[in-house]
Amino acid sequence: MRKRGHNEGSIQKAGKRYRVFITVGYDADGKQVRKSHTADSYVEAREKLAEFQQLYRLSPYYDENVTLTQWGEKALEVFVKPRVRPKTYEQYFSVFKNYIKTSALGRMRLGKIAPVNIQELVNANCSKPRTALYIKQTLSVILNQALDDGIIVKSPLRKIKVPAQAPQRIVDFDEAKLSDLLKALKVKPVLYLGARILLYTGLRRSEVTALLWRDIDFANRTLTVNKASGAGGKKAATKSEASNRTLPLPAALIKDLKEYRQSIKVVYQSVLTYRGDAYTPAGFARAIAKTVGHPVKIHDFRHIYATTLLRNGANIRTLQQLLGHSDIRLTLQTYAHVLDEDKHKAAGILDEALKGLDYDGDVVKEGRIKYDAG
Repeated sequence: MRKRGHNEGSIQKAGKRYRVFITVGYDADGKQVRKSHTADSYVEAREKLAEFQQLYRLSPYYDENVTLTQWGEKALEVFVKPRVRPKTYEQYFSVFKNYIKTSALGRMRLGKIAPVNIQELVNANCSKPRTALYIKQTLSVILNQALDDGIIVKSPLRKIKVPAQAPQRIVDFDEAKLSDLLKALKVKPVLYLGARILLYTGLRRSEVTALLWRDIDFANRTLTVNKASGAGGKKAATKSEASNRTLPLPAALIKDLKEYRQSIKVVYQSVLTYRGDAYTPAGFARAIAKTVGHPVKIHDFRHIYATTLLRNGANIRTLQQLLGHSDIRLTLQTYAHVLDEDKHKAAGILDEALKGLDYDGDVVKEGRIKYDAG
């Protein structure tokens, strides 16, 4: 009798019922892994066998019993953690632990999850649009890995809708408030220097706290960004490949850096230190808030840098490179309000340039401009 191959399967009568068997592979010890199902009729058994054959032909590791929680924990630890920054992994794991694992969705079998089940979880968090978005993103990482590995046949995430995200709060440049902030920081020279670096470079707080003196080229007046501060202040990779960049430094910042370096007794490797240790991103933010007497959103310095450049003639492509954005669409979306201002300025430029001109038909009396309506 010919031996049945993988995914071929068989049907056996068991009393008044029928049992469907299919071999789907081998375990770590070399033993066959078989799936079975009991049916009330031969027709039902044939239909189930055909379903099994289709599933395991498309997806050889398909597992109808593994739950979302079981697979999610493994996928995040084995596949996601080694290839993303620690902070990114912590965000994925936090969302998984607090919103997905504790939900009814977390207890469902992977192969039984339908789009409606995911949409229900997203809808339950619609009052927190950013959380709803993070839930979808975390599920995408987990389920796409299951799809790649053949644990499921198709992803139920395709048509999931998340609530509209509130526009990112962009600080408006207020010279008086900024001046007051810098004056308050002067009592702590290292924090004052950190704020000045942020204003003149647009670095992220994880990038400025990872900055080393060797990253600054005083001769060529440049600063190289090639790392960031991760969990516990440990050096980690930057946010993306585009985040690795070399920035030109204005003369004012070069002067600040030189004066600070000459004023300190011990020059450590890190530029921004507290008692010899580099500031962590959170520690740097807390220190600034404590010194000025109120919370300060460090990312606002980055926005001031960007809006100042745009309002003074920098083009959007240059700004994308300076900020280290991997996609220019992010730059356009974030600073659309400044670009809209430029559109209105363009109309004003025309008003100013063409004022006083007296049109008569298709010829401008005062000038060399002729308008051809065709």
